[in-house]
Amino acid sequence: MKAQALPDTNRIIERLNQLTHKGGAYVERTDLEWRILGRDVEKLKAQDAALGWGLYGSLMSIVGDHDEAERGFRTSLQLGKGAIFMNNWVASRVNLGYFTAAYSLAKEASVPELGMTSDRLPFLLLTGGINTADCYLKRAKDMNMDVVLPQAVMSIDEISIATELLRQAELTDEDLAAHLDLAGGVMRTRRQLFVGEQVVLVQHEEGVFSGITYVFPISGSAADIFELNCELAEAESAQDIKRHPFFDVVFSVA
Repeated sequence: MKAQALPDTNRIIERLNQLTHKGGAYVERTDLEWRILGRDVEKLKAQDAALGWGLYGSLMSIVGDHDEAERGFRTSLQLGKGAIFMNNWVASRVNLGYFTAAYSLAKEASVPELGMTSDRLPFLLLTGGINTADCYLKRAKDMNMDVVLPQAVMSIDEISIATELLRQAELTDEDLAAHLDLAGGVMRTRRQLFVGEQVVLVQHEEGVFSGITYVFPISGSAADIFELNCELAEAESAQDIKRHPFFDVVFSVA
């Protein structure tokens, strides 16, 4: 009979989620709790390698080790548990600011034919995949699939509005992800995770203001956040990315 690892697994997942959503500076490898979680994950690998490697990916993500996080999730996928950790994998790339890579993964994972659109579409939206999300919603409707987004960062109506704004601005999902990558680079330079979830604001008041804003809550003072936004503006100028008044990315005080 296989050993029951579920209670420990739930505790590890809960604590990893708490540390991730707490945000702030990357967890240090010398942190006692992180080291204890690391030992628990290693023990879990011996009982269920696929599950253990998936949790290893999340464990390495909170210390900012992108390469090891990727190794964990890829190994879990090879061992047959990749689908379980797909959201965590996308979240890891988002948390560490690799939005283009996260978008690529989320786009593949949330196609309606897989039957996971309700669960995974919010992650696609967080990566800048607004146009793709709108396309998937239409495909799901044609397939008579009900898509419910209880934890979506945007409502279905907001997705429709945002898609139209992006059409007018001639901005693709790849354009959005590339812009978000710049914010991710600033966060990595500061070794910062954003607090909780990023916020996507969709506003459309004809003749007043229309736009989509990705907001990253960061722990720190107003002066710290001002510096981050200045660094982001410099990166935007240096990279000469495709810009439009309808789309913006900002840091805010958490």
